[in-house]
Order: sequence, then structure tokens, then C-alpha cells
Amino acid sequence: MSKTKTKKPEKTSGAARRLSPKAAAVIAAVAVLALLAVILRLAIGSGGSVRDVLQQYYENMYVYANVEKMAECLPEGEIREHFMLAYTMGGVSNMALTDREQAIQWVGEDVSVTVSIVEQERSTATALNAARAENSAVESVSDVTFDICLTGNTGDRTLRGETTMLKIGGQWYMPNYNIFIGYIEE
Repeated sequence: MSKTKTKKPEKTSGAARRLSPKAAAVIAAVAVLALLAVILRLAIGSGGSVRDVLQQYYENMYVYANVEKMAECLPEGEIREHFMLAYTMGGVSNMALTDREQAIQWVGEDVSVTVSIVEQERSTATALNAARAENSAVESVSDVTFDICLTGNTGDRTLRGETTMLKIGGQWYMPNYNIFIGYIEE
């Protein structure tokens, strides 16, 4: 009897290889950092840019009538508390429902909101000092002109607003919720 050796089949290019412990640790660290970034972004909210804050505010006003999410766009403290009292009439109702109904009358059901910045400029040192006199945590002030495009199943409408935005703790906020919004004739 002759002895024949049998060859082991060669691995194909699609076969998985084990990672070295060092490579596995690097991949795990990157995954943890990515997860922390997502969690931090969700915890902070959408205050990363002026447009993000305005988008969150008006989307929650005209689409969802979500007063709590609207309030997140205002700095914590007296302004936010006053907003909550005014928009819920002391916790009894939701005034944003009226805004949502108005949007439906303008553009029909299935309302969507898109905010775009028309003009944004950094305020003067005088404006920054005035804002800091009211809140010492203000890092920056920006004057903004913006459009709110409401789109629904029967049409669309563009509104324009102007406000001053405040940056506090690295996040942008609306210092006032009573912003004049005008209809743009197209």
C-alpha cells in the first residue's frame, strides 16, 4: 500500500482572516468613538448651526406642533420658561397646533418645511457686549435673514424672517420666539 498525501484545500480570497489583537482594539475604539459622537449629537440636539436650529424650530411648529422640541431651540432659563407658558397657556393647550393648522390651510396636508439662510453676518462688538450683558455665557451673535419654505399636497408658500441668533456653549439658540415672519410674494 502506498501512502499518498492529501493536500489541504487552499483558502480562497473570500476567506476570513483573523485580526490581530491590536487591529481589533483599534476597530473597537473607532466604533466606540463613532457611537459616542452619535449619542452626543442626539443629546445636544440640532444646535450645531444657525440653519439647524431654525429648521428644528419651524419644522416642529408647522409639521409636528411639538412645543418641547421648539423650546430646545431657546436658551435655558427665563426665555424658555416664558415660551413654555405662552405656547401651552400654562400647560393647558398647545398653541403650536394653531400654527400647524395655518400651514395646512396654506399648502394642504403632508406639510414639509425647509429652512434656508438668505443672509448671515456676525454682529458688531456692541451687539455682542449687549447680549453678554443679559447672558454672560454668550460666545457669539449672528444676524440672520432666512426663508421658510412650506410644501404640501396643494402648493407651497415661502415665508421670510429675520432674527439675531446667540451661540452659547458651542450651540446656537434663538434668543426670542416672537420673530416677525412675512409672506414672500412670488
